[in-house]
Amino acid sequence: MGDIRTPTPKFALNLPTVGDFVYWYRFEDGSSFPEGHKLYFLLGDPGTSQIKWEFTIAGGTASLKIESEVVATIAAGTKYWLMFQDTTATPTAELELQTGQVKKVNK
Repeated sequence: MGDIRTPTPKFALNLPTVGDFVYWYRFEDGSSFPEGHKLYFLLGDPGTSQIKWEFTIAGGTASLKIESEVVATIAAGTKYWLMFQDTTATPTAELELQTGQVKKVNK
């Protein structure tokens, strides 16, 4: 029997060893984010107190800036998920866009 759904794409989340983490996300077709939708990273193991980093959305761009002091607290190997949430649905709907582990890198 095959898989029921396509696996979530896996990537390393490259966080700087020193400095702020700045990231932005856009849809490939250039469309705007729908009203009432959110984009965020979840960091940490499921079932624990996960850290949530929410993006600021303006039109077709979701941007994120996390200060170096906060980034420094995230260990290499920490699990993460990039989540897309529709808050207009009842109950809300969350979709995993990507997952993986944190990798610490020098700028």
